[in-house]
Order: sequence, then structure tokens, then C-alpha cells
Amino acid sequence: MNKHKKFSDSNIRVSINPGSGSLDHTPRALRGSITEGMIIKQLSNLSHLTFEVTDACNLNCEYCGYGSMYSDHDERTNKFMKFEQAKILIDYLIKYWNSPANTSFHKTVRISFYGGEPLLNFSLIKEVVDYTGSLNLPQISFRYGMTTNGLLVPRYLEYLADKKFSLLISLDGNEFNHSYRVDNNGNNSFHRVIKAIKQIQINRPEYFEGYVNFNAVLHNRNSVKETYDFIHSTFGKVPNMGELNNVGIRPEKREQFMQTYRNMKESLQNAENYDEINKELFFKSPDTRSLSLLIHQYSGNV
Repeated sequence: MNKHKKFSDSNIRVSINPGSGSLDHTPRALRGSITEGMIIKQLSNLSHLTFEVTDACNLNCEYCGYGSMYSDHDERTNKFMKFEQAKILIDYLIKYWNSPANTSFHKTVRISFYGGEPLLNFSLIKEVVDYTGSLNLPQISFRYGMTTNGLLVPRYLEYLADKKFSLLISLDGNEFNHSYRVDNNGNNSFHRVIKAIKQIQINRPEYFEGYVNFNAVLHNRNSVKETYDFIHSTFGKVPNMGELNNVGIRPEKREQFMQTYRNMKESLQNAENYDEINKELFFKSPDTRSLSLLIHQYSGNV
């Protein structure tokens, strides 16, 4: 089948010719309408399901998207999701996963846990994993992951490793680079986080190698070079890096935000070992991210 796609600046037009290789002159316009069938298809072929299991956190990072610089979030009141709430959604999705609308030969559904700090609600996480693992879904298998500050990982390491959880641990670089990530008493969490990471690396080295990665926030106390150099030389990993969220800034905090903010592309270009870092980052680099976003939004062939 030959597929030909034609795009205009004002809106996307797609034409598909299943036969001769010539363009179909009656293109179908995609105008952003969503039908019930489209929703059912997406639910039935779901790839990623995320639970915000708590809004509580054992750190008080100064640039947190739920912190004092931002106004576009609900109040953080140390709420904890109960298993019954998560089960309602899982049971709702089961009928779609078992329906003819699930066109996947074998689908891996990734279930992620998010916070706050998700490991503060470990009992809920365990219940969700045990429940989804008990389901009779021949076409579905589950993988699990979370973004975590790492402090509680050693306490639950054996379970997380046995279940092959993908961990994305927040680490902004060396001690100074990491100094915005403080506890409720204003103390830098760096040494506690490093101790926890080394416990994973020593006690479960294969798990650490295959399932543990790092996420760094870029700001005025670090740089792409410093963060990359520290994490790569210390743990042999290439970190994910991202800029501060620039949406929902409180007017009275805008000056503080501008002082804290650092542009990733500029920071990368200023690195002395730019070519090495850019090659290692590749899919995580700003240019590749922009290109992949463009392809994803404007092409049906992803």
C-alpha cells in the first residue's frame, strides 16, 4: 500500500491512495473532532496509565511545580489514594482491553506511579501491582515504573527489583547542583540521595544497570555539562534533563523564576564537550525532542 500525505499551513490534510501510487484528489481533512469510536479505540489500546498516588512529599524542593512559585495547582494536603479508587479505573479498562477494539496482538501497558513522593504510599502501589498481575488478560502484560526522589527506595528495594520497576530518580548533579532539592528543614538532600542510590547499585547491580535512570532539572545552580559529567562519571548513566516549568508562575514570583531558570539548549551549546554530550543525549537533546514532537504532531507515520 502506498500512502501519500499532504500538509497545508492552516490545517492538516491527509490523502491515502491504496492503489496506483497517485495522489487521491479528495483528501480527508483532520479538523480536531473526537468521536466516541476514537475514544474507545484509545482506551482499548492504552499504552500508559499513571496514578497520582499521593500529593505528600518528604522533600520541599524550592522549584517544585507544586510549590510557592506556582499558582496553577490544587492545594497540597497530604492526600493518599486508596486501592478502591485505583481499582475502579482498572476494572473500567478491563472491558476495553478484552474487547474487539483492542487490535494489539500483544500489548504491554506501562503503569506509572507519581506524587508527591509515590513511595510514601507503597501499600497502594503493591496492591495495584498484585491486582493487575492477577488479571486474566491474555493480550495484555504490565510493566511498572515511577519517578522518585530516591530516599525510600532502599526500604523497598527487593520488591521493586523483583517486579522490575523502572525507576527515574531525581538528581540534579553534584552537591551544589542539587542544592534546591531540600527537606522540610531546608537541608540539602544530596548525601542522603547518593547513599540511597549507591545501596541500589551495590545490593542489586543488575537491576541498577537495567532499570534505574536519572532525571535532572536544569537551573541556575547547574548546567547540562556539570549534570551530565557528574552522573555519567559517578554512575555510568546519561540523565534526562529538563527546564523549569514556565507555566502558572505567580506574578510576585516571576523575578525569582527568571533568576532560577536556565535554557537547556543554550546550556548545552556552551558546554566545552558539546559534541560528546550531544551524541550521548541524542533522543534526550533539545533538537531531537523538538523534531520528534513535530513528527508526532504532524505525521500519522510515527
